[in-house]
Amino acid sequence: MRWFCGAARGFTYRVKDNSNKEVLTFERRFQCCSGCCWCADSDSCAWELEVRAGTERLGSVRQMKSLWKPYMSIILNDGDTFGEFRGPCCVCSCCGCCGDVEFPLFASDSFIIGKVSKQWTGTAREFFTDSDNFSCTFPLDMTVNGKACILAAAFLIDMMFFEQN
Repeated sequence: MRWFCGAARGFTYRVKDNSNKEVLTFERRFQCCSGCCWCADSDSCAWELEVRAGTERLGSVRQMKSLWKPYMSIILNDGDTFGEFRGPCCVCSCCGCCGDVEFPLFASDSFIIGKVSKQWTGTAREFFTDSDNFSCTFPLDMTVNGKACILAAAFLIDMMFFEQN
């Protein structure tokens, strides 16, 4: 799938603790038509990353329909929208020369409650390698499910905008 689908492939990431016990699983199922911001409200077209702890589903990060800017929602297991990421108009690595590319997380009342940032690592590393550094920011009192979904969003943002085929 890596060779033929590139960043659009399905994938499973397993997060383990220091004792090698799996604590989180992030899974994106492969879909033929994914990534287009114009039709992302369709289940067959939206990028979606499911977050699980063992067999328990914690929530998901889902691409939403947008005409111009990246827009994703965190949907918790109960179906409620926890927050919405709103990215910048230009998210390519070459336009990040002036600094980090930030994806702020807005609560339903339009306050920023967190952020995922792709950090600028220097010209040589950005243009000649495909390795990236991300940071996640959130309040200490945020729920564990919310924190897990923000961490998952960093992986989804990386696959959607910064992975090279």
